[in-house]
Amino acid sequence: MGSRRANGEGCITKFRNGYRGKLCHNGKSKYVYGKTKKEVGTKLQQLRIDIKNGIDIFSTKMTFAELLERYLSSYAPDIRPATRQNYEGYSTKIGQHPIAGIPVANLRADDFQQLSNFLYTKGRNDGAGGLSAKTIRNIFNFISAAMKTAQANGLIVNDPSRYVNLPRQHHIEKSILSITEVQRLIDAAEGEWAFGIYILAHTGLRSGECLGLRADSLCFEDGIPYLNIQHSLRRVKDFAAKPGQHKSHLMLTDLKTDYSRRKIPLSQEVAEHIKAHIDHLHDKAVHSYGLFNENPFLVCNELGNAVEPSSFRNYFNRTVNAAGLPRTTTQHTLRHSRCSHLIQHGCSPKLVSLYCGHSDAGFTLSRYTHYSLADINRELRTHEKDF
Repeated sequence: MGSRRANGEGCITKFRNGYRGKLCHNGKSKYVYGKTKKEVGTKLQQLRIDIKNGIDIFSTKMTFAELLERYLSSYAPDIRPATRQNYEGYSTKIGQHPIAGIPVANLRADDFQQLSNFLYTKGRNDGAGGLSAKTIRNIFNFISAAMKTAQANGLIVNDPSRYVNLPRQHHIEKSILSITEVQRLIDAAEGEWAFGIYILAHTGLRSGECLGLRADSLCFEDGIPYLNIQHSLRRVKDFAAKPGQHKSHLMLTDLKTDYSRRKIPLSQEVAEHIKAHIDHLHDKAVHSYGLFNENPFLVCNELGNAVEPSSFRNYFNRTVNAAGLPRTTTQHTLRHSRCSHLIQHGCSPKLVSLYCGHSDAGFTLSRYTHYSLADINRELRTHEKDF
């Protein structure tokens, strides 16, 4: 006779067209199902982890808020800090709606539709209206991931959140700066941080990528100077912070995709400007009695360390005002302008896509092509000569 299984060990048997797993704990049984033995084994392992974390896996009264909390603690422990911060924010936002207290087994499509409507009309923290359609879609992607775990653990049979009509995303034509206006902004910049505006204007980097550049980011390959883009500087929540400690910290986060991690070729003029700036920072290090960062950030404070993104944003806004440019001009406007100018001057959309860190050239074309009526007329008249 075989030995009896220990409490909480679980077993897997063939069931219909797949497999069924059974987990016994304190006299109660929980069943999970899957197409393969490995899939069922993974689900049983997750149930054991849930029990260890104090979650009552046999409860049919788990609320939606509790499900989201379980998803974050058990299924997404190793996600990027910035992503986790977003998910925590989404969970808090959902907690402001009555859906948070509804048992998962009782959730209906109407509940999720009301949540979507609430977020779209009253979702902003400052009470000044609703969230964007894109943000709401991000929130429902988070919800979908959590609901899949509820299905996998037998809490629900179907995911009602799939049937929600989410707000449509409307493409808003973004404004770009002319080459003359970009130069006005560069000329208006003063102080050490003027270098940051110069880099944004000449590379089209995202703000966090620019602030994450360090002295060793300037590289050479086969005589070609380039910036090695691997990280982004962000202020993220410190989930391990203890009482009395700072709740967030500046962090160089890894970029999300292989396309984002890229090399930005530089003109000789821009490369020399960056090299001169690095030499200037090294000169400051020599006279700092060892206090200056050995590998300083290119946009840095007095000790060569990273600057607060919010502080640089305020500096950028003051420079925009000094240059007499529209107040709607942001750091991303420079990225938008740089990439649009490249395409307008005949650069291949595929190459611009790689330059920007996009995975799809179609996205690049849809975002960074801006043609006035005069531009369209000029192009048509030019090509009409060919036929």
